[in-house]
Order: sequence, then C-alpha cells, then structure tokens
Amino acid sequence: MRGIFKQPAGGVPLVLRGAGLLALGVAVAPAAGLIAPSSGGDDSQCAPLLKQMQGKG
Repeated sequence: MRGIFKQPAGGVPLVLRGAGLLALGVAVAPAAGLIAPSSGGDDSQCAPLLKQMQGKG
C-alpha cells in the first residue's frame, strides 16, 4: 500500500482482496471440517480419559 491515508494507492483494489479472502475461506472451511474428525482413531486419548471421568462420577 502506498499513498496517504485519505487516498491510498495499492496494487490490488481492496474490494478484490476482500473477495479473494472470502472465496478462500469458503473453500478452506469445509476441507478443515472434514480433516478434523478423521484425526482421531483407536489411539485417541479421549476414550480413556472419558472412562476415567465417568468412573469417578
């Protein structure tokens, strides 16, 4: 970004940057949602901790 605060002069207009970031967020969010649940498995530490908490309750 160049220029003064009242009249900034940038290479890519701010509207295009915002649209690009919005499109990136729309594309990445579903992929992140698919990756997160599959990271568990048999060696997950949650199951033993839940059993331990339920046993003490």
